[in-house]
Amino acid sequence: ADKTVITEGESVRFHNNSDIGSYSWEFEGATPETSDNDNPTVAYHTPGIYRVKLTVTKDGVSNSKTVNNYITVNRKNHIPTDIILSSNTISGKTSVKSVIADITAVDADKDDIHTFSLEQNTDGIFAISNSKLILNKDIKSVNTREYIIEIKATDNNGGEYKKQFKLERIATAVDEPNQISITLYPNPVTGGNIYIQSNLTIDKAAIYNTNGNKVVSVVIPGGSNTIKADISALKTGTYIVQIYSNERVVTQKIIIK
Repeated sequence: ADKTVITEGESVRFHNNSDIGSYSWEFEGATPETSDNDNPTVAYHTPGIYRVKLTVTKDGVSNSKTVNNYITVNRKNHIPTDIILSSNTISGKTSVKSVIADITAVDADKDDIHTFSLEQNTDGIFAISNSKLILNKDIKSVNTREYIIEIKATDNNGGEYKKQFKLERIATAVDEPNQISITLYPNPVTGGNIYIQSNLTIDKAAIYNTNGNKVVSVVIPGGSNTIKADISALKTGTYIVQIYSNERVVTQKIIIK
């Protein structure tokens, strides 16, 4: 073969060293699975380790050779397609080293492990610890109302995705009664409906799967403090819920069992 280690979707050309008789190839896991060409080319679309068998026939006599574990097909890496913050607000009284938001990467490769880093971070105000965004400097005496950061997600195969976020600084509930508080229940949920409750008016909510596709959308004309979302059509798994209230966005996770 011209190569024995490939990525799913690639092809391999096989070379027959015999120059007599007829040939019959068998390719485990390949397309096509068989060939009678001297030097066939086949494609592998599924990760795994596969055997190859060649049978040479002359004058009614056949000789076969099988090589086990000959072709290794590695999984094709998909880079992350989105980054989600669990919150985009920060209180002016937040203490240094406090967690501001959880960071989640959306990736078609469910078993990928992601690391996160800050690519844009004004004055080093923020930092990332594992998958959490934390406050790295005291902002109590700073009058800035918005902070722009850029986060990079890197999977364990080196695939990268970057996204920019705007963090809004808000007052504490004591200083400003318009701080948003969200309750989502039941969670985990076994089907039917989930309920989203807030101290402020909720304008709309959306539920996304881990591929970043919107699967449920609820819009409330005029808004409401409590809304209901029908999730009966969703499969089991983890989903991202985004709640919109007065131009603010809060993100939470739900688990459907």
